[in-house]
Amino acid sequence: EMSVVHHRQNTVDGYGQDFFYDPDFSKREYESGLYDRFLKQGQIFNVTDHSFMFFAYNDRFTHGLVHNLHMRTIYRKMWLMTLMYRAVLDGFQIALQYDEDNPQIIRKERSRLNKFTTNLWYSRFTSQIQGVELQEKMNLSHRLKDEYDVIVAEVERSEGFLNEKHQQKTAHLQNILSYVAV
Repeated sequence: EMSVVHHRQNTVDGYGQDFFYDPDFSKREYESGLYDRFLKQGQIFNVTDHSFMFFAYNDRFTHGLVHNLHMRTIYRKMWLMTLMYRAVLDGFQIALQYDEDNPQIIRKERSRLNKFTTNLWYSRFTSQIQGVELQEKMNLSHRLKDEYDVIVAEVERSEGFLNEKHQQKTAHLQNILSYVAV
């Protein structure tokens, strides 16, 4: 049955005759990641946090344009950028988790975050409507925007905390100097 094939491809289990995972789980995951703009034309796109699947019935348009051009160029690049974003954001989370009270680490992570945002963080890779929609699905499947916002907030919170500690030390030192001067 083609439905089983689609679900197995979506969960990156291309071999076998039946569902590898629980059928209800596989169907829920498939439905949540389905991009159905071209379903009527026999083109199935699906995005999860671990896979990007394209399945099409053989016709010249689908094979020539979508598979040979779009999938091999922009859609694949969008998927790879999504995975790269996920890895970079995970790296920020790990660094901030262990070193949030270290001023040097916070400055370093702020610098890295600024470089990442300026040089690599793109809100769109294409103006093509289906490319924009697929990218949004990819971003949502990896919760990239939410994760990015959490990291920015964490860096800002840590910077605020460190600035406050520095101001307290400065005020304390000023009090001591005032006392000594009197």
